Amino acid sequence: MVFCPMTIPLPLVTRRLYLRDYTEADAAAVYAYAREPAYWQFQRAEPPSAQQIDALLCFVVMAQAASPRTMYFLAATHKDTGDIIGEGVLKILSAPDRQGEIGFGVAPLENGI
Repeated sequence: MVFCPMTIPLPLVTRRLYLRDYTEADAAAVYAYAREPAYWQFQRAEPPSAQQIDALLCFVVMAQAASPRTMYFLAATHKDTGDIIGEGVLKILSAPDRQGEIGFGVAPLENGI
C-alpha cells in the first residue's frame, strides 16, 4: 500500500463556523476558555497555564509546515465574528496502518455547560 499525503484545504467553512489553522496570536483567546474548569470536567488533566498555551500554539504553528502534514490542530471560530470557540484536531499516527486520532473541544459558554 502506498501512502498518498493528504492536504486539507483551509479554512473549512460551515454554515456557522470557520475551521482554520491556529496562529500564535490566538493564545489569549484559547487561554480564555481553556482555563475554565468546566472545559476540563471530562478530562484527566488540569486547566493549562498561559505559558502552556503559548508553548502549545508555538508547537502547532511549527507543525503546520511539516511535509507531509500529519497534524491539523484547527481553531473553530464563529463565522460571523471570528471569535474562537473551540478546536478540532486530526492527527495521522501511521498512514500505512491507517491509524489516526480525531478530537474536538468547545468553549463552555458555547456548549451549554
